[in-house]
Amino acid sequence: MFRANDQIKALLCLNELQISLKRRHRLLELCDGDFSRLYAVAYDNGFALSAEKIMGSRNLAELREMLANDAGTGLAKELDAKGIIPVAFNDEAYSEALKEICDFPLLLYCRGNVGLLKERAISVVGTRRPSRYGLNVCDRFIREFVRNGLTVVSGGARGIDAAAHRAALDEEGKTVVVLACGADVAYPAEHKGLFEKIADTGGLIISEYRPGTKPNGYQFPERNRIISGMADALFIPEAALGSGSLITADLALEQGKDLFVTPCDINSEQGKGTNSLLKSMQGAMVLEPADVLEQMGIRSSDGNKTEGVQLDFDSQAVYDCLADGQAHIEEIIARTGIPVADLVPVLLDMELAGIIDRLSGNYYCLK
Repeated sequence: MFRANDQIKALLCLNELQISLKRRHRLLELCDGDFSRLYAVAYDNGFALSAEKIMGSRNLAELREMLANDAGTGLAKELDAKGIIPVAFNDEAYSEALKEICDFPLLLYCRGNVGLLKERAISVVGTRRPSRYGLNVCDRFIREFVRNGLTVVSGGARGIDAAAHRAALDEEGKTVVVLACGADVAYPAEHKGLFEKIADTGGLIISEYRPGTKPNGYQFPERNRIISGMADALFIPEAALGSGSLITADLALEQGKDLFVTPCDINSEQGKGTNSLLKSMQGAMVLEPADVLEQMGIRSSDGNKTEGVQLDFDSQAVYDCLADGQAHIEEIIARTGIPVADLVPVLLDMELAGIIDRLSGNYYCLK
């Protein structure tokens, strides 16, 4: 079991109470940055009076009782049994980038590789209903980010979030899921297997909400500040108008983070949010993963370039067909004239050579 000091135990008790983050930060000031001082509410009337003005008499009474009964130790044991590690804001393991934002969480509940809190990261958000184009862009960029040593941070939601996590896993890279519920709650439920795989293979699941907390609407925008806050930059491959991704973009800009956005089809509903961002922030536009890496000061490993590959006649015909964008296998057959029996091995060879990618629904695109 991890060793819970007085500050951790005090924070665990505090998180059992209905106190806003703003008031908890006021308590932090009252405690001069050390929540172990909350134990003084049991004997220091002056300190208790100041704490009561911040948290209210009922919460103060409950906190006094919990601290007196050493409830923090019991809460720490419960976390240990669930494989959850609490990381306080002043712990050596806490994210330096996250601590720079004004409303940083005072305690993170972590499952997995806590060391990822200190790694250089890029955050990724986007639509929950991505197009094939959006999924392709996300997959291509994320793989290149991971190959160049970046940890990928996202929210575990359907669509772009999940695609980003999976691409990172496929490259045997590191990824962090920031949940808007307890770290032991799988939301959405169908991502339970994905979350378990992340936690079990060197990734990390984090939340500022105590275990067992169910997702509520207001928690998602609260969670988004952590997604953007713990990374150097935010990447948005595809987002609709009015989506939470645009809220995260605003938060990232407020936090002084770099914003990178890829353009989308102007007729696409899924991409109207990202196109709107680019209309007002043209400098945020990126077309290649190298554009992002260069602005982040990272020299691309270029380990997956396909320049110089000699293509035979059929492979060149397929390449030329896909140069205009992704295409279904039936469209490739029609445009190249290659019989399906001959085309399938050509497509497989090109995929294995890293020249093309196979997408869902028998669609293909250039790498």
